Amino acid sequence: MRDSFYSIFIIFFLSINFSQPQINLGDVNNDGEVNVIDIVLTIQIVLGNFIPSESQENAGDFNGDSVIDVLDIVQIVDFILLHTEECTCDDEPITGSNQDWGLNFAGDTTVPAFPDAFVNYFTWSIAMEPGQGIKIQGEFANARYMSYNLYESTVGQTLNEIFDIQIMPDCCSINPFVETQSMNDNNYYTLYILEEDTPQENYENVFTFPSSIDSLSIFLRYYDASEDNYGGVDLPFITVFDIETEIIIEDPDVFNLTDLSEVSQFEDILVPLFPVLQLDNNLRFYNFSSGNVFANANTYYLATGITRESEDEVYMIRFLPPTFPESVDDYPNSNVRYWSVNQGNEDTRNFLGMMDQEFVIAQSDGFINIVIAEPTEEILSHSEGLNFMPWSVPNQYLFLIYRNLLQQPEYDGHFDQIPLFNQENIGGLQDLYNFNAVNFIGDYAPVGLRMTVSEFLENFGGFPVSY
Repeated sequence: MRDSFYSIFIIFFLSINFSQPQINLGDVNNDGEVNVIDIVLTIQIVLGNFIPSESQENAGDFNGDSVIDVLDIVQIVDFILLHTEECTCDDEPITGSNQDWGLNFAGDTTVPAFPDAFVNYFTWSIAMEPGQGIKIQGEFANARYMSYNLYESTVGQTLNEIFDIQIMPDCCSINPFVETQSMNDNNYYTLYILEEDTPQENYENVFTFPSSIDSLSIFLRYYDASEDNYGGVDLPFITVFDIETEIIIEDPDVFNLTDLSEVSQFEDILVPLFPVLQLDNNLRFYNFSSGNVFANANTYYLATGITRESEDEVYMIRFLPPTFPESVDDYPNSNVRYWSVNQGNEDTRNFLGMMDQEFVIAQSDGFINIVIAEPTEEILSHSEGLNFMPWSVPNQYLFLIYRNLLQQPEYDGHFDQIPLFNQENIGGLQDLYNFNAVNFIGDYAPVGLRMTVSEFLENFGGFPVSY
């Protein structure tokens, strides 16, 4: 994905040479101009293929965070767009429609596939004809994270994806996931979805699909949207067009993605799994981050299954949480973009969640301490200073999901260090002990214990607790 991301920039600027005299920032090769050569050189620095001099390093650190990375590449590209005479800042006409999006809002317990409690996602599906392309015109949402995922509609197979910092803004617009200070009020972008063999020189923000695929679904995700469910912006407008003639298709074969039969079958898989996941009173968390139906590759999951025998049970969980950003400036130095804990059930519906900003972190050791139980007066009083989550699923099965979004590769608690929980890896009872996440990432993995209410009130069932 990284290489294709860089290729978008190189292809788009291959024949462009924008002169900007007497500029140091972004002028990595120190020739007095900020142009495609500087972009290519910065890419080489990021890849480790070129060691910059001190002046080149200062010029390449466009956002001033003391590290040259992909964010600097994006900002140099934005700078070039904003300082070229070819960029007239004329508004491109909006075409197409934004009326066919399927709406799936945070907190809707009818939505399957374990949606996070703080994500709104919007779906748009089409039966494609050969030679057709899709144009999406939108505005960056006010959200912690946004992404587009392209799927094959019938089985939910991931075909391609692009997320916020990877999206180039329109001419004279800025990407607020990259820019810390806006030069104007325009936050617009344009995306194109094309068949793999289509020449891409005249397009930007392109993601492709195999020509053998004739049914596509687009998922637009907003995590922790501000202002309203839509992140304070209109839903994007979509135009279907003939690639060869560029003629707009007036009546494309758009349909609603309502048949999630693959997801509905999860219940048959998950119910037998619960007794296996809870071998005793200890809660073990496993890596469920594999790409399933309509998966988002930027999301990582640890999860455990709980089978509650009666309301006289309390579950305690603790772990060392990752750091997360308070602003765009914090992105490079944060472990993750976002994290949360959610309660789902056996048919993949979500009933309650808490996100990073809501949790109380113990001042003594930096841990998160969670209590899950019935919200009685005694239990609530004894949970003071901890993170209480009421048991919210409607029956005895709770699938507890610890979600991380955009983990940094160097993060010590990265879930990729943990083998995936699947039939290929889990061959017997011993594997259930061996593949416990705590064996691979230590305190960054959740651990838990089931106890009675009386045990909880007496001494937290002997489970370690910190404040």
